[in-house]
Amino acid sequence: MDYKKIKLLLSMQLTHAFFYTIRYLKTTLLVCCMFYSTGIYAQHPDSIVIENIFYQGYKKIYTNTDSAVYYFEQGKKISREKNYITGLVSYYNFYAALMIAGDSLGKAFDYYDKAIAVAGANKLYIDLGVTHMKLGNLHQFTGNYAKAGGNYLAAAALFKTNEDRKKIIGLYRNIISTFNNLQQQNQSLRNVLPALKNDNTSEKEIVSILSQKKTNEASLDFPDQTTLREISAGEVYVIFGGAKFPVADLYVLSNYSNYRSIQKIPDGMLSQIPAIPREGTILMESNDKDKVVWLIKDRLRHRIDNPQVLQFFGGWDALCIIPQNTMQQIPDARDMVTMQNVLTTFNFKKEYEGLIDTLKHALIQNTWLLAEVGKKLEAKNNELQKRKILLWSSLVGILALLCIGILLLRNSRQKQKLHQQSLKMELEKERTRIATDMHDDLGAGLTRIKFIAENIAEKTNDIELQPEMEKLKTSSIELVENMSEIIWAMNEKNNSLEDLLFYLRSYAVAYCDEHKLACEFFLPENIPQKIIGGQLRRNFFLVLKESLHNIVKHADAQKVVITITAGSELSLTIADDGKGFEPTTHHIGNGLLSMQQRAKALKGELLVSNLPGTCINLKVPV
Repeated sequence: MDYKKIKLLLSMQLTHAFFYTIRYLKTTLLVCCMFYSTGIYAQHPDSIVIENIFYQGYKKIYTNTDSAVYYFEQGKKISREKNYITGLVSYYNFYAALMIAGDSLGKAFDYYDKAIAVAGANKLYIDLGVTHMKLGNLHQFTGNYAKAGGNYLAAAALFKTNEDRKKIIGLYRNIISTFNNLQQQNQSLRNVLPALKNDNTSEKEIVSILSQKKTNEASLDFPDQTTLREISAGEVYVIFGGAKFPVADLYVLSNYSNYRSIQKIPDGMLSQIPAIPREGTILMESNDKDKVVWLIKDRLRHRIDNPQVLQFFGGWDALCIIPQNTMQQIPDARDMVTMQNVLTTFNFKKEYEGLIDTLKHALIQNTWLLAEVGKKLEAKNNELQKRKILLWSSLVGILALLCIGILLLRNSRQKQKLHQQSLKMELEKERTRIATDMHDDLGAGLTRIKFIAENIAEKTNDIELQPEMEKLKTSSIELVENMSEIIWAMNEKNNSLEDLLFYLRSYAVAYCDEHKLACEFFLPENIPQKIIGGQLRRNFFLVLKESLHNIVKHADAQKVVITITAGSELSLTIADDGKGFEPTTHHIGNGLLSMQQRAKALKGELLVSNLPGTCINLKVPV
């Protein structure tokens, strides 16, 4: 027997069997891959590619609008070519995000409505629910909580309680926020109904009632990672899940914000913020090396068994990292949440459905209250219209009588003019006499009160009485100064423009020197010989006085420049080198409002601008 031939034949058979086996395995693996991948891409084979195109555009909506539009249009084109309806829904949703980024909220609402129409017509319930959530978020952002609640309820009807957990968790939190805001709105509407029954209630009072917020736990629902501290200092807290957690030091604070971003709230409000987060909150301490994750349920913390359970409650995206050693403020249930008990013990169906029912009830109340307020406002508006007609009729009659009176008094006008001039002269003399009497009598009396207060303060040993006597002394000095200003304005001897300007310069230089403020004062080279009335003198002086007071109190300035020009109008310019402010974005205080009213009384104009620093310019006709 030829062993070489047998060996060669056996080798060939083994090689053939090897390659046959390899070919069989490749065919089998290919079939398996096709079988399993068919389930993944059963909905549409191009879905991942198309969604990636939209997300590429979404990344550029804040940096390159033209590029974002290009990607969105490409995604829309491919979706239509491939008959990928979900892609068309995504196109409208992403375009709505682009409109929001461009502050075109009206167009954003239109695109969301188109997305809902396409998803509803094609029975894409998940896409429809997601779009309702996004539209609800936009309504909530614009303050339309009733419409936001309607969108959230529509989304809730499309999602299953134990499916799409990430969407459920997000929706649950949005519903809580909207419900709290809707409760406040309903309370405001309830408060305004009795006011509308009162015919004397003004529109301003109605707006004030509607804008009031009820101070309760709902109004303390701060966003996660907000850092808080009461106005009178104390501990700093960080908010997670609606609960407060103490922050140990500034190093820990840097994990959440910085010292300047701490929100100051009224004293006593921290006690109203709970120490236990809301149901469903996922927590982990920042220093936990074992990465133990906890679930809040029934005001207790339950340990989560594995990442699969965590994913059931929203995944790592829903996790809140609280400061170290703060988990102890929440009682431990001493149990474990596993996949075996997650669907029974920790099912949010009851809370979730209860919250939805509560939101529905709040929406019904909101609709009824809005209807009632609308009826009352309409009735009030009708009543106002009747009053306007009566008022106009009365005005027409009064105007007719005035015309007759003017005709009757026209002949005696010249006599009255002469008489008024005579009275004016007498009035100036009387004002001068009153000013003299005030200086002699009231001035001396106030000075005596100041000396008496000083003597009592020196002689008494009563510590509680000392501050009161000091206040009495200070008030006496202020009254003497104010009285001197009034006397100067009333005295007819000071009625020239030159007297006014020299008095202003004297006061400004003395005031600035007293408060360590450099002062430059510029007067016109040639002061016109003009007579200035007492009202103009006093108001012009008080504008200067209030401006200097504001500079010392608020501006942190080192120097002030005062310029006065005189011609057909008298101009006063006060400029400082302080920190300044923007009058269009800041609340106008009483001082600035008072100066504007004085300018208006003089038929002048008050302008406020930044240089930087603050520049106040008063112009009045002479």
